[in-house]
Amino acid sequence: MAYMRLGDLLVASGTITGQQLERALALQKETKQRLGDVLIQNGFITEAQLIDALRVQLGVDFVDLTAISIPVELAQYVPRNIAKKYCVVPVKLVRNSLYLAMSDPLDFVAQDEVKTASRKRIIPMIATRKAVEQAISRLYGNEGTARVIEEMKREAGSSSDVIPAQMAQDTADPQESAPTIRFVNALIERAYTERASDIHLEPQEGEMVVRMRIDGLLRRILTVPADLQNTVISRLKIMGGMNIAEHKIPQDGHAIQSVRGHSLDLRISSMPTVYGEKMVLRLLDKSAQALSKSQLGLEGQDLDNYNALLRNTSGVILLVGPTGSGKSTTMCNMIRDLSREEINIVTLEDPVEYHIPGVSQCQINEKTGMTFASGLRAILRQDPDIISVGEIRDGETASIAMRAAITGHLVFSTLHTNDAVSAVYRLKDVGVEPWLVASALRGVVSQRLLRKVCPHCKKGYQPSAEELALFAKEVTDDGKNYSGYTLNLTNDVDLGEYLWKPINGYKRLSGIVVNGNGHTIRSMKVRGCTNSSLYGAGFIGDINGAVTVKDIAFDGADVFFVNYAKPQFAGNVGGIVLGYTYGTTLFENVSVTNSSIWGFGKIGILLGMGADPGVKVTFKDCVSKNNTIHAAYDMGGLAGMIQRGNGVDNASVENCTVENITVDYYEECVDVQGKATLKENDKNGADVIKEVSGKYWVNGGYYWGGYADYYVSYGDSSYDAPVEGYSMRLANSEYCVNK
Repeated sequence: MAYMRLGDLLVASGTITGQQLERALALQKETKQRLGDVLIQNGFITEAQLIDALRVQLGVDFVDLTAISIPVELAQYVPRNIAKKYCVVPVKLVRNSLYLAMSDPLDFVAQDEVKTASRKRIIPMIATRKAVEQAISRLYGNEGTARVIEEMKREAGSSSDVIPAQMAQDTADPQESAPTIRFVNALIERAYTERASDIHLEPQEGEMVVRMRIDGLLRRILTVPADLQNTVISRLKIMGGMNIAEHKIPQDGHAIQSVRGHSLDLRISSMPTVYGEKMVLRLLDKSAQALSKSQLGLEGQDLDNYNALLRNTSGVILLVGPTGSGKSTTMCNMIRDLSREEINIVTLEDPVEYHIPGVSQCQINEKTGMTFASGLRAILRQDPDIISVGEIRDGETASIAMRAAITGHLVFSTLHTNDAVSAVYRLKDVGVEPWLVASALRGVVSQRLLRKVCPHCKKGYQPSAEELALFAKEVTDDGKNYSGYTLNLTNDVDLGEYLWKPINGYKRLSGIVVNGNGHTIRSMKVRGCTNSSLYGAGFIGDINGAVTVKDIAFDGADVFFVNYAKPQFAGNVGGIVLGYTYGTTLFENVSVTNSSIWGFGKIGILLGMGADPGVKVTFKDCVSKNNTIHAAYDMGGLAGMIQRGNGVDNASVENCTVENITVDYYEECVDVQGKATLKENDKNGADVIKEVSGKYWVNGGYYWGGYADYYVSYGDSSYDAPVEGYSMRLANSEYCVNK
């Protein structure tokens, strides 16, 4: 491929328009920035789109720095100051070639600087800026820690050989060396920088592994030689006010550490294991700013429920969830939202995690007799308006909290249960009378913490056939309103032998978009009955409002269904893509090939029926080719029937292709008596009047079976159709159902 300028490449790929490029070039002249930065800042492209374009333009590879581990020895080839200045990080060394991850692979000055410093041949790779910055932090953080460990070894007079943990001294010198102090401080600082919630120091055979919990997942950071683990553990015990001579029982400690002007509350726990003591540090930023409601992840109905709970003036509000699910943070924000000068708020906490101005916060100390129960009794004598209890741990605390609530106080607390309903049973289990729960409980908030998707390094995920089918089941069965939802495909999906359940929402589902992004759904099979009121069938069954289906292909689909309300009949109204629509509908760049559909009437390849004469159905750049329809009436290569109101056509076909459509009138299932007159549209848009007698056959060139200016009634052998022209019955219903 010939070399193309970045702007021309983005225009050629359809990522930006020519007008957007001209605008960006004009801004570039003013700001002197790189074109890619200008395009991102103005919202014309994303960073991921820029990376894809640069990868094609320059022929460089993309590297996902979050998925690899960079050897710490590579830090010697690129000094920290150069890495930070140019936003580059070494990835690997192969012979004399150093692979360099760069946010801007066109920065040749940076490549020259690294080449001079490393004396290696530089091979650029592209990565997101944020990923490079995080990799720099990890790499050079480990480099510093590695140097400190070497200093600890030299000071301790140990060799570089690893000594098994069980051979290490049982006790360490309480007078810790300066390298040990620096190591622990660096470890805590790094945990703060990477927003870790916990630090795990885990003794194993031959080494001590250090892991940090970041975004809910434990990540291995580094290892400490086994002969140095006791020194590190002793330092942590001294910080936490723990007994350094005790190794046989668990201990708890507490420390305050200052990191970059922030005060960190450290909760330290030790646990004896077969290879030594395991230490876990929980980090709490005491100076952290309060989170807003949006930062908590509250939106929509959840936000409305949150605000409704805060309007209560009495009662108990419980926050439940497993350990580490953010209960205390949410409760703290509730207290902040309610804090006013005219209200007396008192809290009981263990420990006090966040300092709230204007709120009286009390620290639990069981050694002195300050428990949740005793503290709660004391608070009730302090004329409180709102009470916050860190955790309900026993029946006494629960009963006092409930009785305080029914006497006019608003009480907040947390409870360890897996869901909101279990909170009621948990209160009963600890001895709270059911009448008291019913009188005092105002609401229960159950929550979990979820990892957020990075907007810069996120990748499209292709659902499996089972996952795609689960989405359809959820939309159809769970009662939620999915209106306005967009279903995106990122790759082809082969449903194989999986039976597809049509996406049905009826009055609960409107305004959805199915965007295939140019991908194909293969081998979709629909089997079974349709609901008496939701009798459309296809990939989407029944839509109450507007729907858009675009840039998607269906190949090898096979749809067969029966009418649940009248099981003697084959299913009425169906299409491969969409069965029934009541709203404005757009099919754009939709292809259906090598597929078949079985139904009774109003059967089309793309659409079964457009049922509302007040809206328009548009087919644009669509293809229906090599397909078969098994039905009795109103059949078409694009649509079975589209209603029109007051004689006004409300269907449009633009640049569509309908080829080789076979309509198989199956007399083994349906008998037709008499004759009828149908109005059809051919591919040139002209009305064609066809008189149908006996078997009804639709020419494959027709787009749809007809406009509905009338209603066709049908019955079984017990009665005749009230409308002259049609009388239909099943001769072999069992055969039809199992077809």
